[in-house]
Amino acid sequence: MKIEATAPFRIVPVFTAVAFAIVGTSNLSVAQNEASIPQPAPRIATGSWAAALKEHPRLLGPRAHLQNLAKAKPEVYKMIRTQGFLQAVAITHAVEGVGTDRMQPFIRRAMEYVVRGATDVHQDTWIALGHVAQTYDLFFNAISPEDRARMIEWMNAHLGKYRTDENAFHNSTLSKILCYLQIAYAT
Repeated sequence: MKIEATAPFRIVPVFTAVAFAIVGTSNLSVAQNEASIPQPAPRIATGSWAAALKEHPRLLGPRAHLQNLAKAKPEVYKMIRTQGFLQAVAITHAVEGVGTDRMQPFIRRAMEYVVRGATDVHQDTWIALGHVAQTYDLFFNAISPEDRARMIEWMNAHLGKYRTDENAFHNSTLSKILCYLQIAYAT
């Protein structure tokens, strides 16, 4: 009896060749990449998202939404407001406001990342970018306009520098994508 390879086994070499061809194109020079980036030109500049982009916080939802959730789920909110991690302090700040003493550790940490400059260090870079983006959005009014400008400049500097993990098969790729989405929506 003669055994023939079924269709999926014949596709594997083709798929592998295509995958490597696609991944191989990620090594284009920066100049080639920049030339191919389209300039933003929204057809409807005041589209349905325009109002949401005029206020902060954005990443966890509008302030009114968070306040309504706190009223609808008082036991959950009671637990959240006693926590000391970034998102918990930010939710508490959006619902009822918090003192600068609760926000400052996160702002100080974000500015330490900014002072360090743009990096290209595996997952440490997307962790830093995520922290700065969240801090920028969630404590927007507590950060001086100068420091917000420095944060944006620092995040933008990574677009040309942060090249680690740019591989479709790396486990940090989705975390890096999430980080970039947070930056885009937060700023």
